[in-house]
Amino acid sequence: MIELFESKSLPFYKFGDILFLEKINKPDLSAYIQERFTSNGKKISEEIANKICDFTDCHSSYTQQLAWLVWSYTKTTATQKELDFAIEDLWAQTTPFFQQEIEPLTSYQLNFVRALKDGLRNEFYRKEIADKYNLGTTGNVKRIITTLQKREIISINGKDIRIEDPIFEKWLRKNLN
Repeated sequence: MIELFESKSLPFYKFGDILFLEKINKPDLSAYIQERFTSNGKKISEEIANKICDFTDCHSSYTQQLAWLVWSYTKTTATQKELDFAIEDLWAQTTPFFQQEIEPLTSYQLNFVRALKDGLRNEFYRKEIADKYNLGTTGNVKRIITTLQKREIISINGKDIRIEDPIFEKWLRKNLN
């Protein structure tokens, strides 16, 4: 997405300032969820609100979506039961999109995603890792990283490589062998 504003050949080049926003911290986000439930005549404990934030890794869009799903299942007070139903709904809503994300991946790219899902963050060029996950040559690993980054599947922060979307990462852990 940032390429849209940084590429000289695209119409939004230098269109405006780029702002990088941090995630909303968990205490503030949890308090906001509780306040919104209260303002709509329902209750949610700090514990359940925190679980929503934990599940979504405080990703604002997913937090809003999951909190709304919990709210929609709640008659008076949200419990673990409503959260569980809401999480199942979230899986049902996101699965088709996540399947579309992985379908076009090559076997090497999918193997790289498996390595990330398994907790690896930065040792992809080591022979043992490349062999274990069948990533191919060092050049191939570089191409995999470039492609997955362009598709916004991964993000790189220093030497640390992560799956960009926290719910996609959880879905991969749940569904990708």
